[in-house]
Amino acid sequence: HSAGGPGKPTRSNPGRAPRSDPTIIPRSQGGPTSLTNLLLLCTFHHLIAVHRWGWGIVLLPDGAVTATSPDRSRILRSHGPPSRAA
Repeated sequence: HSAGGPGKPTRSNPGRAPRSDPTIIPRSQGGPTSLTNLLLLCTFHHLIAVHRWGWGIVLLPDGAVTATSPDRSRILRSHGPPSRAA
């Protein structure tokens, strides 16, 4: 399963846009159609986990992703993206 998305710019990744609110807001709930509100998910996680089961997703400053269950009883955190070799 793939997860990734925009985060804060860094020296090694200057093209990423800063985010003031890291919560991914679905377009159906008024979320903007912009790169700063984008997360790459596989079909299962997009259609089932997010839309059917209602999990919330937040992008963290280090590029990691946090997924929270609808009842907030479970919080899952991915690792950040790999660092670039110098």
